[in-house]
Amino acid sequence: MNLPHNRIALASLLTAGLTLISFCLGIAPIPMTALACYPLAAFTGVVSLVTGIIALRQIRQTGQPGRWMALAGMGLGGITLLAIICATTITAILLYFGADYLQTINPDLFPKN
Repeated sequence: MNLPHNRIALASLLTAGLTLISFCLGIAPIPMTALACYPLAAFTGVVSLVTGIIALRQIRQTGQPGRWMALAGMGLGGITLLAIICATTITAILLYFGADYLQTINPDLFPKN
């Protein structure tokens, strides 16, 4: 008997691909793309993780093929979520210390009242 692949596993893999694409667009040196792309990548990353977990449960119960798609979707979505967290943290640190550093170089840049 030839069972079709689990559709939720396919959805997990596709949303993980969207997660990676929107994260890469957020890193692109185009101004202000991170503001739109990081939240979208975070949302699709969470969706790929959740759908991957649901698909694995269904595959275990029904015996359908598609386990690799669910695992790949979960892995790619999870790794991209970690990359988003790291990139956001690094950006916040650089903005905080970068402004402080610029003030030490040129005190007139950020005047204190």
